Amino acid sequence: MSALKTQTLGYPRIGREREMKRALERYWKDKIDGAALLQTLVDVELDAWSAQREAGIDYIGVGDATL
Repeated sequence: MSALKTQTLGYPRIGREREMKRALERYWKDKIDGAALLQTLVDVELDAWSAQREAGIDYIGVGDATL
């Protein structure tokens, strides 16, 4: 019998402190450029992956980021 495995099918993409919402709003107001917006997206994704890994999730969903 195999061991039980865990998986996330989705994870909030907005960030722990709503970083993506604020970055998008700043981008729309021309307060940051596209590179800064994309860097925020990368930072939020890395944080989400780390949180799931630290929680012991075996299979972490990737590739679901969107703007």
